[in-house]
Amino acid sequence: MPLRDATQVDTGLSMPLTSPATVHRGVVLVTGGNGALGGAIAVAAARDGWKVGIGCRTFDARAESVLTTLGEGQGCIATGDVTNREAVAGMAATTRDVFGEIHAAVCAAGVVSPPQRWGKTSWEAFDAQFQVQVRGVWNVLDAVLPAMIAQKRGVIVLVASTYARPVPPAFLAPYITAKHALLGLARALAVEMAPKGIAVHVVSPSLTPSPMTAALPESALEAAAAAALAGRLATPEDTARAVSLLLRLDDPIYTGTELRAGGG
Repeated sequence: MPLRDATQVDTGLSMPLTSPATVHRGVVLVTGGNGALGGAIAVAAARDGWKVGIGCRTFDARAESVLTTLGEGQGCIATGDVTNREAVAGMAATTRDVFGEIHAAVCAAGVVSPPQRWGKTSWEAFDAQFQVQVRGVWNVLDAVLPAMIAQKRGVIVLVASTYARPVPPAFLAPYITAKHALLGLARALAVEMAPKGIAVHVVSPSLTPSPMTAALPESALEAAAAAALAGRLATPEDTARAVSLLLRLDDPIYTGTELRAGGG
């Protein structure tokens, strides 16, 4: 199934979080919820009416900050390592204990991949990406899909990258390979899950300033900004707005939608 591309969509989510959502859309689990991107996704989802399970490896200051921003009764911390199947099952169980059944999941956990030439890139660098980006997503699907199938309702959003395109930047082979694997998984899952009432979508951010991109030279950031259609780099909040829109597309008639943030 081809991924349909929709860009430059205004989700209308510019109101401050202090304005309470008037609609309860359901419960969403966001992995990587204490990261720059995952945290922004959690905040945008809560603003749009979701109760949010903030999935993170440890309950640290960043996770606490996201929880505080969401406000009382809007989020809960669900700790666990996404590479561990049992830990992710516990993450989902914690979310269910607080809010009830999970209706959506956003897989935003990531791992730093410093630029490295092919001759210097070890298999371990590839494996580190696949453990988080692919196995981690599999673990989340394993934890949430059975209940979604039973209730014939669900939305899955996978975070890919505009780097999984015909001409990616050099020296990021492990990261780019893993993101291509996610696109393949999304296509396969969309076909299989649509008859079961579940929509599967992809958000593809361009290069985004965050702790994960801190190792990149300033010249790389400037070049990416210059190449972007909007003339600037996408922010985590830009991608979060795209995810909020995808979470609303919960009818399988829309399955396979890809939203790009930042062009590319």
